[in-house]
Amino acid sequence: MPIARLSKLSAREFKRKYFRPGQPVIITDAIESWEARNLWSPSYFKENFGDIKVIVQIREADKACEPSYFLEKGQEEEMTIREYLEEVESNPEVGVIRYIVELPITDIIPITNKQIKSLDYYSETIRRLADRKIFFWMGHAGCYTVIHYDALPNFNIQIWGRKKWVIFPKDQQDLLYTPSNLSLNYFSPINYENPDYEKYPKYKEATPIEFVLEPGETLYLPSGWAHYVRSLDFSISLNIWWVSFLYALKEAPMFYYERLCRRILRQRIKS
Repeated sequence: MPIARLSKLSAREFKRKYFRPGQPVIITDAIESWEARNLWSPSYFKENFGDIKVIVQIREADKACEPSYFLEKGQEEEMTIREYLEEVESNPEVGVIRYIVELPITDIIPITNKQIKSLDYYSETIRRLADRKIFFWMGHAGCYTVIHYDALPNFNIQIWGRKKWVIFPKDQQDLLYTPSNLSLNYFSPINYENPDYEKYPKYKEATPIEFVLEPGETLYLPSGWAHYVRSLDFSISLNIWWVSFLYALKEAPMFYYERLCRRILRQRIKS
């Protein structure tokens, strides 16, 4: 099942065809009017915000596709954006992954508030809620996230570089052995790059949908759709959590539980 790629998608059509039925869609022109679309680049952040300190996740590339290692064995290091970019430029080791993930960009760099506009697919009230949950991702080619799903639907916005996405319909969570026994149970124990079919035979029945998210494109991903993501180039992207009143009442507790679990896990890695 190919994923739809559309331009000039109205809010009404989006809600009717994609949000309410819980179907993903790629919107090719959702951020055409954003200043960030043409402004953000590795050199822009290095020159203008190079002294800003961030947390960088560091993992061994040959092990990081294994979900248990991905969750438990990585390291975190605090460095400036300039130090990070210079490190990646001077040591482009294939064997080491260095990734800036889930940075609350508008809190850390307030001027970015003016460079990111609200998307047109929800009401002004919902926009004010959703805009508080904007996360920034920056990483070199080869950075990735293992298979997992999220409690809330969200928009994934590709600003610089390309990312390969692999998504699984919500009704296939059982084929991915989720919820799992991992420290974060919404992560699948399956290694996407090297699946163990003897240990996880039901995974053979899964029907992943693969595509590349290009610069300027926005992916809407419904809640419960598992996904695996890999950067094909040096990449800058955002994800914005969708929050409606119904989802706030029904799903938000799980959303914040997930965030708390990730924070606790990071503290464990640091120690």
